[in-house]
Amino acid sequence: MKKILSIVGARPQFIKAFITIKAANKQKKFKNILLHTGQHFDPQMSEIFFKELKFSNNLIKIHLSKKKDRISRLSEMLSKITKIVKKISPNIIIVYGDTDSTLAGSIIAKRLNIKLMHIEAGLRSNITEMPEEQNRVFSDYLSDYLICPNKEAYNNVKFYKNKKIYNFGDV
Repeated sequence: MKKILSIVGARPQFIKAFITIKAANKQKKFKNILLHTGQHFDPQMSEIFFKELKFSNNLIKIHLSKKKDRISRLSEMLSKITKIVKKISPNIIIVYGDTDSTLAGSIIAKRLNIKLMHIEAGLRSNITEMPEEQNRVFSDYLSDYLICPNKEAYNNVKFYKNKKIYNFGDV
């Protein structure tokens, strides 16, 4: 059975991951594991979703110290997630969107030579000073599979070589 690890840390990612996991579970050949990085640690931003969506199987949560400095928080995420990923040894890691959790998962997948899928690939603001834009661009670059939500996103990544790129915006 192949292991899929979805790495999430923010409210919109929980919903997207639940949809992905539900679809993959129908295949009966995947073990889905959800890793919550603790990026949004307010119960209203995370726990409520796990309860409402009735998701508790194969859920791993890490707790980050409440550092306000983005680099320190990202460093802590990288360290804690790496230990978990090495223990789980997934076949693929799926990241969503543009959060620091997305970037951390992308870096770890590439460093540990694990296939990486980025859902919402290709989205751009073209404001390179924005942390979210940096996360998007780096995650797309590191990914093996790019799942684009629309034609514009697809056009932003179609130049990448040796990647599988899917455009769901026109489906």
